[in-house]
Amino acid sequence: ATVHTLEGPAIPNGVVVFEHGRISAVGGADTPVPATVERVDARGKHLWPGLIHTNAVLGLSEIDSVAGSVDIAETGEINADVDVSQAVNAASTHFPVARSGGISHAVLVPSGGLVSGTTTLVRTDGWTWEEMSAVRQHSLAIRWPEPPPAQYARFLGPPKTLTEQKKDTDDRVKTLDKLLDSAEAYGRAKRQAQATDGRWDYDAQLEALQPVVNGERPLWATAREKYAIEAVVNWAASRKLRLVITDGRDAYLVTDLLKAHQVPVVLSNIVVEPPRPDDPYDTLNTLPAKLEAAGVLFAIASTTRAGGSGNARHITLFAGIAAANGLDREAAYRSVTLYPAKILGLDSVLGSIATGKSASLVLTDGDLLEPSTTVEQLWIDGTRPSMDDVQKQSWRQWSARPRPLTSN
Repeated sequence: ATVHTLEGPAIPNGVVVFEHGRISAVGGADTPVPATVERVDARGKHLWPGLIHTNAVLGLSEIDSVAGSVDIAETGEINADVDVSQAVNAASTHFPVARSGGISHAVLVPSGGLVSGTTTLVRTDGWTWEEMSAVRQHSLAIRWPEPPPAQYARFLGPPKTLTEQKKDTDDRVKTLDKLLDSAEAYGRAKRQAQATDGRWDYDAQLEALQPVVNGERPLWATAREKYAIEAVVNWAASRKLRLVITDGRDAYLVTDLLKAHQVPVVLSNIVVEPPRPDDPYDTLNTLPAKLEAAGVLFAIASTTRAGGSGNARHITLFAGIAAANGLDREAAYRSVTLYPAKILGLDSVLGSIATGKSASLVLTDGDLLEPSTTVEQLWIDGTRPSMDDVQKQSWRQWSARPRPLTSN
């Protein structure tokens, strides 16, 4: 195939060899191939790294309008100890559809409350949530305090004055500070106890926050407005916390700050209407190009809100829209492969085609960013899952329906 390694130029008539789930050779047509391997003739096709969706609710939300099939949020404001991986429905019909879009891995992000729980990186194929989990409890998801978007505010009661909104925001930030202060004190008490009698008062919430305050687990913080992004970046820096911004629709206004603190951004809404009435129509379409030009690491994803599971397969469409609005095409490919892997700290394993990396690969009949391109095969850690899904089944069913009789 034409092998798009995304670590360098594409290799025409390239060869990729993998065994035991890992890539063992990448090169041109003269690459040595063991005699015993299974061969896949991909002449005229394109081979890419498996796509990584960084803002998904696959397996957590089946039918968004049916509450009993949606499990994306726990009750209460503070849920640091929630592990979203255990809520995954491995039999969800959305996983095969995501695979048909070339998605081999997805970051599942809980929502709700101030501290929503921990994210998990899953493979998009498997019999159980344990088998699908690639990295459990990767990051802690929080929702930085800011007023709701205008289109939702009318559903939340009488409008609040700016003074009331500021007080609400300040109070919620104080709640976060108090929570992390308590977690740090809890950690000190635990270490002291372990050095003496080994007994301390266990607290599930504060225990779950230890990797965060120790810098081992990033914060996955939802922030939209310029002032909110500035606030959470400066707050995280003051507390020496690792940070990833999600949503980030105003990120192009604070690129210097993001670059200075090396804060990556997961873009989940680049194809919706402009944020403000006086914004150019392409404000969000051009956002990836602006971040790339500024040297800010980013990934392109789809929203976890309404239609989240169904929209997961559209990330290549969104990356294509970004490419049509100024983003370098190679950067557009990387925005759904290598860049997500770098944000996750897993670029030594995922995100590109190179010796030693996971054999998570996508074979297509054309350019990855073109809507007309078909994903023909997918491998996840060297395993080839089924590429059938409910949409293809429906197409076959209705394509074979009886045709009306025609008269001469």
